[in-house]
Amino acid sequence: PFSQQAVAFLNAYWPEVSSQAEFIFTVAWEVIKYADMNSKGISLIYQYEEGNDLDFDIGLYFYEQLCKFVEQPKNAKWASEEFAMSQPTMMTAIKRKQELREKVDVNFDGRISMLEYLL
Repeated sequence: PFSQQAVAFLNAYWPEVSSQAEFIFTVAWEVIKYADMNSKGISLIYQYEEGNDLDFDIGLYFYEQLCKFVEQPKNAKWASEEFAMSQPTMMTAIKRKQELREKVDVNFDGRISMLEYLL
């Protein structure tokens, strides 16, 4: 599940990314969970069973939602310099697809996991 992937990543890279743990669990995990729920047509949290990865197109949606979340004025805390390492960069759809294929989907299976996003 996404949460276990995030824990494994933080355990492995704690010295380098400990300052980003709050962003990973408060923002990224919630957004990836919402994207997964949306793709499965689930609107109620109690009906949701946490997934392991997202289809490539849903991965694109996840990045778009993450960018929108950080850009909202009410979420200014997450746009601060403190979380710069975790903040996604808004880009064109073509550039984002290329970036996901080349840099994020490390095993080239056409799916995006939480661990791949974090790496």
